[in-house]
Amino acid sequence: MTDSTRSPAPSPDARSSALADLYAEDRREHAAVPPVGTPEYRALRERDHQRRHRAGDLLASLEASGASSAEDLYHAAWLFNHGDQPAEARRAHELAREAAERAQGRDRALGFRGRRGALVFTSMLRRVVKRANTRAPS
Repeated sequence: MTDSTRSPAPSPDARSSALADLYAEDRREHAAVPPVGTPEYRALRERDHQRRHRAGDLLASLEASGASSAEDLYHAAWLFNHGDQPAEARRAHELAREAAERAQGRDRALGFRGRRGALVFTSMLRRVVKRANTRAPS
């Protein structure tokens, strides 16, 4: 395929919007989580995996272009928070911490209530990482 026939890369706004949509979809689905071990739960976890994969691609693209925002990092952190591996929980923590640092003065847009709210979120993710690191391998 030549450069003239390739479709243009999505704009940073479109990528940020897609990341926000993944976040909103995740929040809707996790409002009522099915019982663990059921086919519905396994399907939810598969959709979580797909959202994390897509979020990782979108965020990498945004970061490569220097266009990632605090909101993008927050949305990606939330999605990686539902990871299956300790590395995913660690990444969620790192993304949340960076989002909090970038959001100073603008943190209400992220749903934080001041810097304390951002710290509460990163503290929650630290507990997730600790729990994941102590979980027996499956």
